[in-house]
Amino acid sequence: MVKNIVLTGGASGIGLAIVERLADPDCIIWNLDLNDCTQPNVNNITCDIADRESIKAALLLLPVAVDVLIHVAGIAQCRRDPSQVIRVNFFGMRFLNEQLIDRITPGGQVLIVASSAGRDWQDNQPVVAAMLALATSGQEDRWLQEHKSSWIQDPYKISKQCAAAYTYLASAEGRRRRVRVNCINPGITRTPLSDNFREMLGSERYDSIVAQTGRAGEPQDVAAVVELLARADCQWMNGVEITVDGGYFASTIAAALNADIDNQA
Repeated sequence: MVKNIVLTGGASGIGLAIVERLADPDCIIWNLDLNDCTQPNVNNITCDIADRESIKAALLLLPVAVDVLIHVAGIAQCRRDPSQVIRVNFFGMRFLNEQLIDRITPGGQVLIVASSAGRDWQDNQPVVAAMLALATSGQEDRWLQEHKSSWIQDPYKISKQCAAAYTYLASAEGRRRRVRVNCINPGITRTPLSDNFREMLGSERYDSIVAQTGRAGEPQDVAAVVELLARADCQWMNGVEITVDGGYFASTIAAALNADIDNQA
């Protein structure tokens, strides 16, 4: 049976790599992006994920039944308006998800591509919970204005913390519809946003992280995990965060454990 796969951000980077892996005669791919995906047999729908009206217009062009929804679209910086990072990476993603969840077929799934930068969301839980509680665009706008000090230092990180945490709420909602929701947290990956991440982290830290894993990730490294989840019949896997970073996070845990072991010796 042919599957309808909807994804955001399929024109470049990780999104494009996912399209390349999933494109086959058994899949119809719908790409929501400001730019068109140049791969053949992709249905491109111009959509600004930061704009609810743009999302609503795109929804009218999508099929009534969706088998897989993959949230990839994201930005790292916006000097003109830093709040756009949060609007794209979290608020817009969440709005699209909530609007499409009823169309996802029983047994279907949602995949949220967040970031290893958001993996530690529990360390920032009060702020994350406050943002998750916002229900309308008006509430979102007011909160961003009134709590600027909570996010302005690193809007990318807070947006991805919220995206990762949202996985758990969305998976609970999806379970009632037999829809699974899981999250993938990529580490440093070479995409058109790489220069932004180097600037945000600083070259020294950026290079240190890459050195510990041997290389930066490639879009296909993350897309391979998305493909595995999108194609596999993993009906018992729901509400899970998967870190895909070449083992960097594992190495930090190992270093801490080794330090504790040495202290016990």
